[in-house]
Amino acid sequence: MPLVDQRATRGTNVQDETPWNPFGRPPKHRLLTEKQAAPYIGMSRSFLRQSRMNGKRRNRTPGPPFLKIGRQVLYLADDLDAWLLEHRHEG
Repeated sequence: MPLVDQRATRGTNVQDETPWNPFGRPPKHRLLTEKQAAPYIGMSRSFLRQSRMNGKRRNRTPGPPFLKIGRQVLYLADDLDAWLLEHRHEG
């Protein structure tokens, strides 16, 4: 097995082209910031902020679940997918 320069392949795993992870295993859940989550679900960042602050209100679409670690707000991609399916309407 040839030796590979680690600096040249730091961004990816050589065998399967997965993103590099310092712990040697793929992340369990994909985390998105508010800026990434808004276009992912087709809503504005303002909607996400207001839904976090107001919580569940009558006659309002509730926002997706989120994580708050310190001041940082994150969304799990799996939670966003589930939230989109919950709000799907058959025509």
